Amino acid sequence: MGLAANPIPAVVLLLSLLAVATLVSARLKTCTITYDDFNNANPNIEKLYVASNDSTTATEVLRVTLESNYYSLTNQSGRILYNQSFTLWEGRNDTYSDRVASFNTSFLVTLEQMNTFATPGEGLTFVVAPGLNHPPNSFGGYLGLTNFTTDGNVSNQFIAIELDTFQEDFDPDSNHVGLNINSVISKNTTSLTPEFELAPPYGTHNFFNVWVQYDGIKKFIAVYMAQQNTSEDPTPPRPATPILKSDLDLRGVVNQNSYFGFSASTGNSAEFNRVLRWNLTVEYYHDEKCLKIVLIVGIPTVLVLLSALLGLVYYFRRRWLWQQTDRQMSGKVKSVPGMPREYQYKELQKATNNFEETRKLDKVGMEWFTRGWCHNHGKLLLVYDYMPNGSLDKHLFGDANNKPLSWNLWRKIITGVASALHYLHNEYQKKVVHRDVKASNIMLDAEFNAKLGDFGLARALDYEKISYIEPEGVLGTRGYMAPEYVFTSEATEKSDVYAFGAVLLEVVCARRPGAKIDPYPLLVDWVWALYHEGQLLEAMDNRLEEDNVAEEAGLHVTVADVGGRYHRHNIPYYPGL
Repeated sequence: MGLAANPIPAVVLLLSLLAVATLVSARLKTCTITYDDFNNANPNIEKLYVASNDSTTATEVLRVTLESNYYSLTNQSGRILYNQSFTLWEGRNDTYSDRVASFNTSFLVTLEQMNTFATPGEGLTFVVAPGLNHPPNSFGGYLGLTNFTTDGNVSNQFIAIELDTFQEDFDPDSNHVGLNINSVISKNTTSLTPEFELAPPYGTHNFFNVWVQYDGIKKFIAVYMAQQNTSEDPTPPRPATPILKSDLDLRGVVNQNSYFGFSASTGNSAEFNRVLRWNLTVEYYHDEKCLKIVLIVGIPTVLVLLSALLGLVYYFRRRWLWQQTDRQMSGKVKSVPGMPREYQYKELQKATNNFEETRKLDKVGMEWFTRGWCHNHGKLLLVYDYMPNGSLDKHLFGDANNKPLSWNLWRKIITGVASALHYLHNEYQKKVVHRDVKASNIMLDAEFNAKLGDFGLARALDYEKISYIEPEGVLGTRGYMAPEYVFTSEATEKSDVYAFGAVLLEVVCARRPGAKIDPYPLLVDWVWALYHEGQLLEAMDNRLEEDNVAEEAGLHVTVADVGGRYHRHNIPYYPGL
């Protein structure tokens, strides 16, 4: 029986469409930064961050790389950024939203050769960067953006529009514009004509207006350029055709909170990289607080009521389906022969104080609980007899101050485990291979009667079958798994007998079957060696001091060890033990 279609996604979709419609009609918030010059009298000059000593805002222009008569101008890099980050998209990084900021920027630049003998290099960029500082060793062809180690890493999280004046191996020429994404190897480039020479010969000054426009809705970036004769001339109109354009989703590239500005570098060749004017406008939607107010006011109350109504319908429909599933499951479980009593969920909830932690089986229980089960909302709960004496391994390896059990009790426990295996292998309706017989899965009641539990790995076989092969490989516990099971993944009743033999050794020797006793990898190997040396009783636990215990325990060691050797056909069957 399938569950009814979930109406909630449809409601969410409807609400989302209404929210988008409301947002489209909402006014955009705009932040504009204007530098008509970089005079110290400009109040915004303090908001510029100079990333290194190679850069300066002196003498009313941004000198992005070092200009000095005393220091070498080669192999330098620098950045100058606006000292405020902008949120370029809304929502968390792990959620998707189409709401990405748009921005427009324009700037006037000049790139000048230093003297008649100099070769220009390397270039200037407009950059959207995750941080204010430039990476170390970002001189030369790295343009103050990246370096030899980090170039191309998505963790760089920057985009840049480069004005490149030096041809590297990966460049088309020494006079081009490029779009760089996390690398100085441009995604898109456009070579400029000779009339647009970025770094003209010494004594000649070319001034270039550059416009960079990014559309956050269309996810598209475009770059325009126009030349003017002098720095004092008015800004010419923006050309109609971009010199470079590309699809670009900022959300998949840059940091959510990023900085805008300029970077540049020199290599073995050098030039002056100067910015004379800069305007930046960032358009983005209202912040989350305003958005919540818009949503609350804009979404009709009737849709909220409709959503609640559909939610109630879905809840009661789902509840009815769970009840139907519970009835079907209960009927199937009750039809299994020999099934114990069924409990109501409320009975167990009340008896365990709403299943509190202190009522776990191995801590506090109720002796009046008999075996049973409960099925509720797709969950199957099993109720076991309370085992006040815990598991066998706690008596073997628990508190050293505890008084050891008498041999009569050990014999009783061992016999109980053998009886349990005999029942599983021969008396139940199907042959059951337990596959995880070990001390921690043997529980002891108030009279130290052994109960074999944890049937998580058990498999029921038809009696005409003698083995089970685990498709996922070997499952079990080291030291208790028969060697042939380890190699073939084929579990048989003799695999359980091997594990029973390991428990016998564990009881008599007080050592874990998987313990390494140099130079032997397992307990059974050590005991086997003692057996061949005629010193078998040295393997016994020295706490077994009662009369006639040594002889009988030694017999158990002999039987368990011989039963645990490496050939399955040599494993004796326990009814004859």
